[in-house]
Amino acid sequence: MKDLRALSSVCLIFRNIFPPQLPTRVYIYCQDKPRDIKQMLSAFAKCPSLLRNISKIDVEFWDSVIWIRPPQSPSILQFPWPCRHIVSAFLRNVPLMPRLHTATFHMVKLQQRHLALLFRSNSLHRLEISQCYLPRWVFLPPSPIRHLTLSLREDCRYVEPLLGHCSPNLEALDFNGHLSQPPGSTRTRLPLFPKLRELKFDGANGSISDLDTLISLAPQLEHLEFCRRKDFIHRLSALPTLPASFNRFSTNRWAMDDRYFDTRLFIHLPHLHIKHLHEGDRRGPVIPIIRRIFPNLTSLELTIQWDFRNLALLHARHLPNVTRLKLNISCPTFADLDIGPYLPYFAAPGGPLASLHVNVDYVNEFHIETCKSWVIHTVLGPDPGLGGPYLQEVEVVFSDSESFVVREKRRWETHRGCSLGCIQSIQRNEERMVWAYSHGRVHEGPYVGDRDFRCSTTSMSLF
Repeated sequence: MKDLRALSSVCLIFRNIFPPQLPTRVYIYCQDKPRDIKQMLSAFAKCPSLLRNISKIDVEFWDSVIWIRPPQSPSILQFPWPCRHIVSAFLRNVPLMPRLHTATFHMVKLQQRHLALLFRSNSLHRLEISQCYLPRWVFLPPSPIRHLTLSLREDCRYVEPLLGHCSPNLEALDFNGHLSQPPGSTRTRLPLFPKLRELKFDGANGSISDLDTLISLAPQLEHLEFCRRKDFIHRLSALPTLPASFNRFSTNRWAMDDRYFDTRLFIHLPHLHIKHLHEGDRRGPVIPIIRRIFPNLTSLELTIQWDFRNLALLHARHLPNVTRLKLNISCPTFADLDIGPYLPYFAAPGGPLASLHVNVDYVNEFHIETCKSWVIHTVLGPDPGLGGPYLQEVEVVFSDSESFVVREKRRWETHRGCSLGCIQSIQRNEERMVWAYSHGRVHEGPYVGDRDFRCSTTSMSLF
């Protein structure tokens, strides 16, 4: 009877900590106290049924010596040897984790056996590797990875084996690093990426030849996102290997310089995404660049601050073929910008803007009402409003991305105050709602689905 009572007590505790069907994220911080990591993971040994709720695994090793020693030293990043066996023992349970979708490694010397254990999963589809050393050879099960993030150190080698092994099912690649060149060769030994549709390339550490190689191996590439150096944009416009499926280009504002687009126009590109429009764009200097380089653009996406929203509308209406504008706005503020002094620079906009989609993150009730008022009184009216006479649809998604409930969070501390790891069981409670205007009618209700939405909930007449 005592044993039964003890067991029921333990079950009640675990039920309160890890409610059924609640996604659980496991964070393993590999410091010099393996016993603390064992203590953290012992919860799954005592109650193996908890494994089925694990959705994400993070393995991280942070050591201040990394920033002190020379970056060429091969001994900077090491997996503490006791932790190797602990992590391996835990990853042997991967087949018992049907909800596992993401694994991340940060600042460790990645072990081949850890990848081999992870690739046994039937549900894992996302792998993120940041500032790690990679194994020299990869003899692994077939890769289930569809989204791969590689943010590598400058002295990292052996990129191609892992990249090549993941190539068959890879749909999205976020690459920040460089490819090694075989002796006497100008190209890397990589296979085709037959399913790759999204490529994000950070030019901080890579070279234009790396970007050219990756593009040439992705015959189905649709979306290219490029960051950092302006000279890459010039070279990109000269590449002869852009696939026919390429239809979306994303970049930051400081890379949009007319001097670097002097080789070839992106005539067939219908969609452009520009991030970080700044104060210098209040007079519209980027408009002539877009009109010359992307003459057939029909869809424009801008990531902006709240006070730039009206100028963003004027930018879109000055592009002769743009019918759809999407705005990504984070952290609305009370500050606003008087666009009166800048209106002469946007005289007589005549573009056929017909639909406006707005994503607003980190909002509260006041922000929602402010944004609704902006749409009704500025964008749509007085007739015609700032959105122009052709605007027929406005859809706004409000998202409080920080609104979630942490049901349980366990963390062990060392005497130095360093966190060694934690198990989090998180229930997201995002308060998302959609407000949509279409042909004189307003639809408002909870938002479900991805951000390319069509919503039909409660409706009311606007006018």
